[in-house]
Amino acid sequence: MKRLVPIILLSAVLMIAAGMWMAHGDPSTPYTSNQDAWKTYEEGEFLLQAFRYVEAEEKLLEAIALDPDLAMARIAMAELQIRMRNKDSYAAHYSLADSLTALVKDDKARLLLEIRLSNASVSRYHAFQDSLLALGQEQAPDDLIILLTLAYQAEKDNDLEARERIYNRILEINPSYAGAYNSLGYLYLNQGRYDEAETAMRRYAFVAPDLANPNDSLGEVLLTIGRFEEAEVQFRTALAKQPDFYASLLNICQIYVARGEIDRAAELVEQNRELLKNTTWKQDIDLRYIYSLFEHRVTDELDRTTARYLAEHNPDDHPDTYRRVLIRRYIGLGQLGSAIAFIDSSASNIKTKEWYKASEISRHYADIEINRYRALVAEGMQDYAQAAHLFKSCIDAAEGWPPHHLIFDRVHLAYNLVPLRAYDEARIQINDAIKVNPRIAEAALVAASIEAAAGETTKARLLLNSVERMMELADPDFPVLNDAQALREQLPDPDRI
Repeated sequence: MKRLVPIILLSAVLMIAAGMWMAHGDPSTPYTSNQDAWKTYEEGEFLLQAFRYVEAEEKLLEAIALDPDLAMARIAMAELQIRMRNKDSYAAHYSLADSLTALVKDDKARLLLEIRLSNASVSRYHAFQDSLLALGQEQAPDDLIILLTLAYQAEKDNDLEARERIYNRILEINPSYAGAYNSLGYLYLNQGRYDEAETAMRRYAFVAPDLANPNDSLGEVLLTIGRFEEAEVQFRTALAKQPDFYASLLNICQIYVARGEIDRAAELVEQNRELLKNTTWKQDIDLRYIYSLFEHRVTDELDRTTARYLAEHNPDDHPDTYRRVLIRRYIGLGQLGSAIAFIDSSASNIKTKEWYKASEISRHYADIEINRYRALVAEGMQDYAQAAHLFKSCIDAAEGWPPHHLIFDRVHLAYNLVPLRAYDEARIQINDAIKVNPRIAEAALVAASIEAAAGETTKARLLLNSVERMMELADPDFPVLNDAQALREQLPDPDRI
C-alpha cells in the first residue's frame, strides 16, 4: 500500500510496530503501571501499522479507558485520526499527549515520547525536534523511535542515502522488523531499483505473513513493472487476509483498466464506493479510477465518472483536485477550449498557494503537471511540434525521477514525434517506456505506428500482434484495441507485396 498522501507531514509515515518497546525490559514500567492497558495499547499499535484502522481504534480506545494517562496510546490515537483523515480530532489527542508526557517520571521514557511527538507539527515538542534528537542519539542511538524519526527527517529532506542507511541499520538491530522492509521497498521502487524493491517486499511478506499490507506492497511493485497476473495474485492474497483492504481492490481495478476490462473495473469501483460510502476514502476511489480512465483514453466511462464526481463534490472543499478533474474531463472529451481556460486558471491559482511558495519540490511537481496538460491540449489540436516540445520539457524537468513516472510522457512524446518524422528519437522514447513496463498496450501501439510510418511494415505487424495479445481480455470497444485494428487496416496487404 502506498504511504498516505502527505496532506500533513506527521509521524503517520513511521512504521512503529508492536513490541518495539521491549528493549526497555518490562515495557509497562516507564509508561504505565497498568499491565492490561499497555498490552491493549500494543495490540492497537500493531493494528494501526497493519492498516486495520477500525480494529486499531477499538483497541486504542480500550487502552485509554484502562489508563486515561497513557501518553503512548494517545499519540497512537492521534496518528490513527490523521490516517483516517479526522482532522477535527487528532489535534486534541496530541494536546493531551503533550500534557501527559510531561508527567512521565522515567527520563528515557519521557524523552522517547517527546521525540515521537516532535514529528507532529501541532505538538509543542515539534519546535525542539533537533535538540531532542541530539539528546536521544547520545542516550539511546539505536532505539527504534529515534532511528525512525531520523528516517522521517531524511524523507522530509529528500536524503535518499540517509534513509536507506537508517533502515538498513534498523534491520541490523532487528532483522525481523517488517516496517523497514516496507520502507526500503518503496525507497527502491521510487528510485527505479525494481529488482531490489521486489526483494525487499518479498522479505516484508516473509516476516509478516499474517498481514495484508506486505502482499499489497509486493503487488504494487509487480504492477509497476507490468507483471499484472502475479500482482493480482498478491492483491487477492491481501484481500483473503483482510477483506476490507480497499487499496488492493483499487490496485486490481488498475490492472483491469490496463488490460481493457472496463466493465469489470467499473463493477469493482462501485463495490468500493459502497464499502466506503461514509468515509473520506470514497474520493480516493473516484480519483484513482478517473485518472486511470484518462490515461487509457476511455472516453465514455471518463464522461460518466467525472460528471458524477463533479456533481457529488463541492469545488470549494478541494479546489485544486476539482480543477484537475475538470481539466482531465475537458481534455478527454476533446473540449480543448474549456481545458485551456482551466489550465490557465490553475497555473495562476497554484502560484498563490503557500505550499507552492514554500516548497521547491512542490513547485517542481506542479509546474510539470501544468506543462503536461498544455502538451495534451497541443496534441489534441494536432500541433505535434508544440506537444513534443512540451512533453520533452516535462521529461527533462523530471530528471532523477523513477523511470515508471516518466512512462506517460515518453509514450506521448513518441506519439507526437511520428508526424514530425523523428522516428529514431521516437523509438528511443518508446523503448525506454517499454523497458520499464512491457505490458503497456498504448506503448506497443505507438511503437507499431512508428514502424508503420517508417515503412517497416513487418515490424509494425509484429507489434500489433503483441497489442492484441495484451488486449485478449479487453472489452471490444477499448480504444487501444480499436486503434490497433485501424492501423492494421492501413498497412499494405502482405499478399500483394
